[in-house]
Amino acid sequence: MHLFSCFPVCLLFLQCVAANAQTTPGIAKRLYVQIANENNDTLKLYRILQLVTYQIKKPGEYKADLDSAEILIRRAEKINSHLNNEKYKGLIALNKSYFNKKLNNSETGKKFAEKAVSVFSKIRGDFSLLGESYFELSQFYNADEPGGFKAKEKYLVKAAYNFQRSGDYEKESISHRYMGSLLMDQGNNISGKKEVELALQIGLKAPNAKLEAIYDLLASAECLTENYQRAIYDENVAIKQEQHDADTVMMETSYTRLLIIYDRLNEYRKALFYGKKALVIEEHLRDTNAVYITASNINRELSRFNKNVEALKFISDIAATYPKPSDPDLKVSLYMPFLADYTALYQTAKAQHYLDLLLPMLKKNYDDVYVKESVYRLAVNFYISSKNYPLSQRFEILYSNLAKHFNNKIYLARNSLMQFRIDSAQQHLESAMDHLLKWHKLSTDIQNETNTKAISDIEAEYEADKREIELQLKDQNIKVLTQNEQLQKLNLKKAASLSNELIGGSCLLLIILILLIYQNQLRKKNQKAMAKKNKSMELLLVEKESLIKDKESLLEDKEVLIQEIHHRVKNNLHMISSLLESQSAFLADDALLAIRKSQNRVQALSLIHQKLYVNDNVTDVLMSVYLRELINYLKDSFVTDENIIFHFDLDPIQLDIKQAVPVGLIVNEVLTNSIRFAFPSNYEGLIEISLKQKFINQIVLTIRDNGIGLSEDFNIDESQITNHTLGMSLIKGLSKSLQGTVTFSSEGGTKIELIFFNDHD
Repeated sequence: MHLFSCFPVCLLFLQCVAANAQTTPGIAKRLYVQIANENNDTLKLYRILQLVTYQIKKPGEYKADLDSAEILIRRAEKINSHLNNEKYKGLIALNKSYFNKKLNNSETGKKFAEKAVSVFSKIRGDFSLLGESYFELSQFYNADEPGGFKAKEKYLVKAAYNFQRSGDYEKESISHRYMGSLLMDQGNNISGKKEVELALQIGLKAPNAKLEAIYDLLASAECLTENYQRAIYDENVAIKQEQHDADTVMMETSYTRLLIIYDRLNEYRKALFYGKKALVIEEHLRDTNAVYITASNINRELSRFNKNVEALKFISDIAATYPKPSDPDLKVSLYMPFLADYTALYQTAKAQHYLDLLLPMLKKNYDDVYVKESVYRLAVNFYISSKNYPLSQRFEILYSNLAKHFNNKIYLARNSLMQFRIDSAQQHLESAMDHLLKWHKLSTDIQNETNTKAISDIEAEYEADKREIELQLKDQNIKVLTQNEQLQKLNLKKAASLSNELIGGSCLLLIILILLIYQNQLRKKNQKAMAKKNKSMELLLVEKESLIKDKESLLEDKEVLIQEIHHRVKNNLHMISSLLESQSAFLADDALLAIRKSQNRVQALSLIHQKLYVNDNVTDVLMSVYLRELINYLKDSFVTDENIIFHFDLDPIQLDIKQAVPVGLIVNEVLTNSIRFAFPSNYEGLIEISLKQKFINQIVLTIRDNGIGLSEDFNIDESQITNHTLGMSLIKGLSKSLQGTVTFSSEGGTKIELIFFNDHD
């Protein structure tokens, strides 16, 4: 009897040490003294197993501690060979499993865990020890190996079940947490998140349970579904727990996750703040691997503020302070910041060195999507910076394939921005503008999805609260009806028992009084609950309105950004025009004419961008205003006297920039030819320009002059391009880009008619 009375104490001690491993060092000395002075073999065995568990599980154990544990295990086996107690036999097997796992003897450790399971399965009532044995057995299986996931899942389920039977909420919660982490690692995020939520629900029942790991895992699950606001909430709850428990290791994990979350939300200052807090802990713990990873992230955040010199010095100091990493993933984390910083600082040779180190590491079987995406993006930036456009396009194609394969909108938006930079660098302006507009659309869609998701979460919580209130009201009504029915039955019973009127009446009044008091208290309680729920709903509605205002503000910021882009493009085009003007001072005849034509074409594009950035509408051009300004510019450029009169008939038609550009260039080419060739000296000239809308969305552009007309052998379809037909070939090509038709006639002068459809409508 003495053996079994002390056994639960032994079990409780083993569980506390295994779960928390926070026993003070003085316990070892005290246990050694108790073992030396104990004469009862049962109590001595109990103390020895206490000391074994402590030596194995204690934080920061040394080799001497493990050697001592091995000697004590042998001593325990010798004592139990005389006692022959099954429970102690199972405990010895469980401790030998702990011991071999600590020494990385996986196969031996697994055999002892299986033995512990076998022993405790035969002993009725020891559910907690059986759960501990199943949990220990699950730790020896690798989910990535054949059959490993199934085995690990099976034993974790059995562990949770037995902890539930024993009433050990903390161990049951830990089992479900491990199961959730296992499922999420296998890509099953929905089931994994449910397991972690169940772990939290169970853990809240356990007194003084440490729940920070659960909240951190919930934040990880929310990140996988890009629900970043909820992830931030869960991670902040975890940090409060970690600060209370002074758990610096878990605190470092939480700060690192917040760094990543805020970076994805484009809140770079907050990302940098949490990165620095994580780095302080990692440097204190001398965790070199974590230091390199966090330092790489901090370097990226500094670069986002264009602090490339500071970023380069920071990562250089880290590399000089800590040993060079041998792990390939850590090498990638170190090389990428150097490549980005040297590229930004135009130190091409040094940047090329780190790119040459990175590229061979991306083997065909390298499956880290984040690393591939980052290296391809850095390679494109490097080759654009060094003006090696063929190689920049090669890596852009690799990046594009990656983005399309995973259908990642963020990657697709970055890809469009890459294509814009490559085309802009090569002066492919029309293609560059298409990619810029595509980038703007994808960026807007991403922001809208983020805001919509946040609003949907609030609405879902509001609906859930609303349903809960409705159910409470329904339950309240049922209770009231039930009470009313009981009152009616009591009244009928009173009428039927007049002979016992005094006694029955007194009892009935007492029951009615109790029911009324209960009903009144219930009504007050429900009124308080209703008031609390109404207040919560008001707060939710206020938060929802705030999110909607934030969304509108973001949309306004996007419009301002597009206007700024058009402004800068206009300034760049104006600079090109000025350069052409400067060059014309050194040219003559045909070369000067070619320069002047190019200058007019650039000015036609510049006017469009000027119209876009000065107006509220950043994508559409009012053609009646634009064409008047363009024609006045051409008139000032070519007409030196007043012998040519211009007549306008322009409808107030708005065109998208993709159509406005070709129309402007066509008008430029036609009017340039008319002004230069249609009217010989002292010839009174008239040029009519008409832009009319026919039917619903058919646009007709007509330019007519009363000049000498076209030559008889003129043919716009001639494939042979000469100096005289280059402008006409441009007209033909631009009309095709509008999917329109252009016709020429020469009766009483020259008439050009372009018919196309307005995409804007």
